Amino acid sequence: MEQMALEDFNRLANGDRVTLVLALELLLQNGRNTIQREEPLKLVAACKERIGGFFEEGALQEIVDVCRQLTALDTNILVDFIQRGSLDMKAPGAEEAGICPVCGGELEYVDTIRSDNGGFAVWTCPDCGATGKEGYDEVFDQHYDVKDGDGKPFPAPAE
Repeated sequence: MEQMALEDFNRLANGDRVTLVLALELLLQNGRNTIQREEPLKLVAACKERIGGFFEEGALQEIVDVCRQLTALDTNILVDFIQRGSLDMKAPGAEEAGICPVCGGELEYVDTIRSDNGGFAVWTCPDCGATGKEGYDEVFDQHYDVKDGDGKPFPAPAE
């Protein structure tokens, strides 16, 4: 069974996201051992029974093929692909690097403070005047010490 590379994962994430997400769903619902053990035609038939009204048989076969490629990946590699890849799996409303958490404007960076395990990027928002720091643990983590244009903490602390 062919193992998927990060480039293939990203190609699907950017171009055929539905196939990739449905393949991941098939894997999560049935488990690696079941997918590897079962004949591909039986998997396609099971998919056809569940979602066949929405997809042609060729598309169902592609979903199964991608799912079987995913089963060849160790779990830690699959999680790494999801985290590093182009499949945006963030929670709705999750903070983003370079985007002001107050108004959604584009941030301007003023300074960078590095540490052994990451660091901070100090920013201002030219749109609303907010200031803050982006925390990095080798990659973007979250915003810290955010103040709105009036210098008040954002979001406002609970009373």
